[in-house]
Amino acid sequence: MFKFLPFRKLRPRAAIAAKQSIFTPIEKVAYIALVILALFFLYRYFSWWIRIDHLPSNWANSPLHTLDIFLFILLSFVVFIGPVVRLGGWFALLFASKPKFIKSEKGLKVAFLTCYVPGKEPVDLLVKTLRTMKAVRYPHDTWVLDEGNSQEVRRICRKLGVIHFSRCGIEKYNQKEGIYRARTKAGNHNAWRNKHDHKYDIVAQIDMDHVPEPEFFERTLGYFKDPKVGIVGMPQVYKNTENWIARGAAEQAYFFHGPMQQGFYGSDMPFLIGTSHLYRVSAMNNIGGYGPTIVEDHLTGMNFYARGWKGVFVPEVLARGEGPLNWVDYFNQQKRWSYGLFEIFFKHTPKILPKLALRHKINYFFAQLFYFTGVAVAVGSFLTVIYLIFGINSANMDLRQWVKYAFPPFIMANIIQIYGHRFNIDSKREPVFGLLGMFLGLAANLVYTIAFVRFISGQKLKYMVTQKGSTGQKQLVPLSAFNVHLAFVLVLLLSFVASLFNNHSAIQFRFWAIFNVVTLAAVAASIYWDGFQTYIKMNRLMYQTFRYSFTVVSVLIMVTTAGVIYTQWHNIAQAMSPVVKLSDEPPMSGKVNAPQDGVLFGISLYQHNDINALRASQKAVSQQFRVVGFYQSWGVKQNKFNKNFATNIQENGSLPLITWEPWDPISGYDRSEAIVDQKEYRLSNIIEGKFDDYIRQYAQDITAYRKPVMLRFAHEMNGNWYPWGSTFNKPQEYVVAWRHVHEIFDSVGATNVTWVWSPNEIYYEKRVLYSHDIATFYPGDDYVDWVGFSAFNWAGIYKQNVWKTPKMLYSETIAELKKLNKPIMITETASAESSVNSRAKAKWVSEFASYIQKHPEIKGVVWFNTKDNGINWSMTSSENSKAAFLNVFDSEIFSPK
Repeated sequence: MFKFLPFRKLRPRAAIAAKQSIFTPIEKVAYIALVILALFFLYRYFSWWIRIDHLPSNWANSPLHTLDIFLFILLSFVVFIGPVVRLGGWFALLFASKPKFIKSEKGLKVAFLTCYVPGKEPVDLLVKTLRTMKAVRYPHDTWVLDEGNSQEVRRICRKLGVIHFSRCGIEKYNQKEGIYRARTKAGNHNAWRNKHDHKYDIVAQIDMDHVPEPEFFERTLGYFKDPKVGIVGMPQVYKNTENWIARGAAEQAYFFHGPMQQGFYGSDMPFLIGTSHLYRVSAMNNIGGYGPTIVEDHLTGMNFYARGWKGVFVPEVLARGEGPLNWVDYFNQQKRWSYGLFEIFFKHTPKILPKLALRHKINYFFAQLFYFTGVAVAVGSFLTVIYLIFGINSANMDLRQWVKYAFPPFIMANIIQIYGHRFNIDSKREPVFGLLGMFLGLAANLVYTIAFVRFISGQKLKYMVTQKGSTGQKQLVPLSAFNVHLAFVLVLLLSFVASLFNNHSAIQFRFWAIFNVVTLAAVAASIYWDGFQTYIKMNRLMYQTFRYSFTVVSVLIMVTTAGVIYTQWHNIAQAMSPVVKLSDEPPMSGKVNAPQDGVLFGISLYQHNDINALRASQKAVSQQFRVVGFYQSWGVKQNKFNKNFATNIQENGSLPLITWEPWDPISGYDRSEAIVDQKEYRLSNIIEGKFDDYIRQYAQDITAYRKPVMLRFAHEMNGNWYPWGSTFNKPQEYVVAWRHVHEIFDSVGATNVTWVWSPNEIYYEKRVLYSHDIATFYPGDDYVDWVGFSAFNWAGIYKQNVWKTPKMLYSETIAELKKLNKPIMITETASAESSVNSRAKAKWVSEFASYIQKHPEIKGVVWFNTKDNGINWSMTSSENSKAAFLNVFDSEIFSPK
């Protein structure tokens, strides 16, 4: 059993390990500013992401809709696990510090240990390491913890003056589980500790392949003058980076062993790294030894800090080791680390985390999420496959909108990475973004997934020693080492091919599939690269031929690719908006801009959607209308986009304004709530995707039309005479429904649509809660191009018992709409004739024209030129009215530039 000893007093006088920030005051302010900006963009991105209308609708209106929610959660995990992990890094770096050097004192009893596994590690490398360990300045004992009790190692120890220890054959020290677990580094160390650590004050441990610098102890022992310091660590640095696998593995760790570890040290908790570190014997006894897990260093560090000990990180290269030399060793290393972290996260962290200080909790929690980023890659591939093959979507959002919100936080994360690079251990030699490290990371993601699956399925992972020196160099890597990678290549490639036949062609999924096919295939093919290079270099002529051929082929590929992109532009555009069929017509029209001066004056034909009615109306008042409005309802047989009439309007030199109504129009004039409330067309059904197929088809048809269209969707929502009105729906539901419809149009590339948001005029009616609060229905600036409203002078008929002048009718609503800074259009307006004064309407028309001239913010007017509700609203309802309009149209305001 362990002997739990009291704190050993190293000397009567104690020193505190002082810290200093790695930032200058200006650098700290700059870093905080970058983080705040990044957090703002990340919050903006996340707020946009979690909207209800982004849920997929594969099984809308069915019990299986829960699967839609599940798929969206999976996609959210894929998208946000990376940013969440980066949040932890940003937090840690806020406190980044380095220790002020403390000179070591004399008289400490120090042990210097390394472990050795016979048959797995080369003896010549062990000899080199032991000699450098012996040469480290400061009196100490050098130990080998020999797992095999090798006679050869014993002989070497006698020759070099090194103390030999082995637990081989001792049952107590070779258990299946626990602190003496067989064939683990932790078990080996704990066995030695149980027998010998009481002889020492400080123990230093170094991996067998690491070569310590002579000043190893001189630069570290002084920090133990602080009685609260339990461990001292340093960066893990590889010396064999001429090997490209080792180089890539080193690149992956530069940022962690530089800025991150200094950040953790700023919180007194640098991560314990097993390759090289020192610990206070009394502190190790206090926590009960190295943690019984496959990554013992991480768990042991947590136990130190849970018991109140502090750690020191020395940002100096005091030992250099060997990184993995081939794919097999790299995969084994990554599998061991990821499996161990999953085990700690689920089994140990819930018990230890409550015992840690707040900053320690935050740092450990975020750090332990890192390997879940690899799992996210596999989940993302799964979501890609089910879309490309079966058309099952995991979200309902526009790709361009996603880029708009996702790109800024991505850029900010990289800027922070670049900024933090200056605090790397050797920033001049260590790259900001190591390409080899990224390449290895692409391969490692699936290894993390394998480790996760093995852990959750209860499979144990054997501790495997990374091959060192000549042993690792000679190891051949079989193609079978990439079985999982090649399986992913095959599945993703078949999925991509399937998408070419079933028209599941969203570009983001196709790109993800091809990207993984290319990179994972390259990972597997890389095992042949060294041999291929060696072979062609043996024949100089072949080598030169290869070089020139490679250059020529590369140029041809680039030229051919550019030609294909140019000639197949329509197909590429179709892939970005998969259901839009482009023609050879002129380029797609854009938004309708407001005139600089004057107004776009037009008419609404209501139920007379034909070119003859339009021409007759124009002829009657000798005017060509700039806007022609017509109505289309969702619930009628002819509910598709009326391309013919839109074309007629365009050929007339006018702009089509479609009032698009989600309901089944009622006959008669009864607009009581019982009649109007069509539950099928409640906004919740639109939000849930019940009408997505219809909306998408309508959007596709408008996009194929290619000419400008003004779309007035679900108008007069602040009234109670339509099923989408505020009496039957919440204002927020209207906003979400509008955005949902808008984003479906965006997803198919309907850039020729100008969105016109149009409430009824502000009015006051107690039983209609939001009749006067139109702003609560506003979908947002990104979703609206023009704003408008409906307002009629009923002349004491039907709804109003007073005659309203244009000023009385328009002013309050115009004042509210001006706050939105959008072009304003009166989308429906007209006046009835007075029953007592035959010239009253003509006078009203003149006042109407005068009002428009005095309010230049009004950029469009649409006259309701029809008979409805028993009222003749048309311009030609009387000769006086007709004459008034003829006079009005002489004004330049109705002939804008």
